[in-house]
Amino acid sequence: MSTSLRVLIVEDSEDDMALVVRELRRGGYEPTFERVDTPAGMTAALGKNQWDVVICDYSMPHFSGTDALRLLRTKGSEAPCIVLSGTIGEETAIAVLKQGAQDYVMKDNLKRLLPAIQRELHEAEQRRERKRLEHQVQELRKFEAIGRLAGGIAHDFNNALGVILGWAQLGYDNVPANSPLRESFQRIRDQAQRSAGLTRQLLAFARRQVLRPRNVNLNDLVSKMTGLLAGCGKSRVEVPNTSS
Repeated sequence: MSTSLRVLIVEDSEDDMALVVRELRRGGYEPTFERVDTPAGMTAALGKNQWDVVICDYSMPHFSGTDALRLLRTKGSEAPCIVLSGTIGEETAIAVLKQGAQDYVMKDNLKRLLPAIQRELHEAEQRRERKRLEHQVQELRKFEAIGRLAGGIAHDFNNALGVILGWAQLGYDNVPANSPLRESFQRIRDQAQRSAGLTRQLLAFARRQVLRPRNVNLNDLVSKMTGLLAGCGKSRVEVPNTSS
């Protein structure tokens, strides 16, 4: 079964392009390819497709391999680039590799093309995997920072709720049993305790604890909250002075 491969061929010779395509098919690939030989053509091709590999002739009448390589990276493509040449020298080959090409292959030795492509595709996949793992690490660090922030907020909020609960309990204990204020203090305690439940959820998030969802009656919660707000509007809490 043939393996699909998207190939951008930067080549001014249709005959040389046909040899490259034939070599790819001989190696078990079914290439989707496009041939370009100008900067404008290459720019358009890079804009409309994501190429797996770029195979580029080193010397063309109006477009050099180094120019094509520079354009490839300028456009943000990370596709591996393999340079083909009929008469490339050792110094030129080294210069091409320094400029960012992954490999070079002589046109009279196209048997090297397939191993070069297979190696570069494998290394490209490894680079993508490293980037994916790096992204995951960055996301984990963000969650750790959010968790620390949530934990700090929950801790401070819990301290404030403790003070509210303490004063609500003090008021509850110091008003007569038949006083309407007793119910108001009770509602303050109830709401503060529910708010404490929110802080527990924040702490659970910060510590990555498993939350246990439960069903709640929203009508009941709204009714109690409405009653609390109505009571706060009608009553003024006065705590008797118990000091002698």
